[in-house]
Amino acid sequence: MLSTLVLFTGCENKKTDSTSNSKSKVSETKKIERNETISQHFTDDLKDEIWFEVTPVSDNMISDEAHITAVIATNQSQLDSKISNAFTYQNMDKGYFFTDIKPSSLYLDSKYPTFNQILQLYLDRTLQSNIYEAYMNVNASLNDKAKVGLGESRSGGFLGGAYTYKPNFSQTLKDGKLSYQTINFSGNIKIDGEYFSEATQYYSFNAYADIQTPLESNNKIIGYANGFIGSNDDNKIIYLINISNTKNKIELDPLYSNKDIKTFTSNS
Repeated sequence: MLSTLVLFTGCENKKTDSTSNSKSKVSETKKIERNETISQHFTDDLKDEIWFEVTPVSDNMISDEAHITAVIATNQSQLDSKISNAFTYQNMDKGYFFTDIKPSSLYLDSKYPTFNQILQLYLDRTLQSNIYEAYMNVNASLNDKAKVGLGESRSGGFLGGAYTYKPNFSQTLKDGKLSYQTINFSGNIKIDGEYFSEATQYYSFNAYADIQTPLESNNKIIGYANGFIGSNDDNKIIYLINISNTKNKIELDPLYSNKDIKTFTSNS
């Protein structure tokens, strides 16, 4: 267990040290190294990123025990990486893999993977290989995937999730102002580059605001959770983040700045 419990609440970033009474604060003024809008960032040639939907277990906050409930992976620049091999197997040199996650169906005591598990894999430099083995390896059985300890794909089972080249976006207005921006993924489960099922798979996230939160262990910054606070279709507070060693800001697109982004009006 890492020594720092990272908490996100609302649009404010907060941090609580779970083992130390030290009053020293982590500087959050580190220069932002990358600043883009959502539509600029999530393009068809994005590589080297893994995104996680994080669902709080209490108080709408991310903690070590928060659940990982979806994963989105891009192709990797390293051609010999396992994730890159998965895209090559699907005859894709770019694009996205995505899937919702659930506890393993093989074990009654199986649980959702946690934020702490994912962060530890990131620090151990084994995150890519574990994501591949848990969700993307079409040659692995459900039992093999369960042994990874990261649950299983909710929609694809042992086949994993779906693939697409890029998401599309929409914006919802309330009282004439931008309320949230939705990132929509849709694609099919594929085997060897061919559609295994004609049924289209979907994943969407409603982003309210961007966040860049330092992750700390023993009073030392070990990375940043960059991404968004938002909700799903049930209006439950969730987060979509990736972990990076740099502080990156990805903002909602300014209203009417991109003709390809559809706009809708909310009456609620």
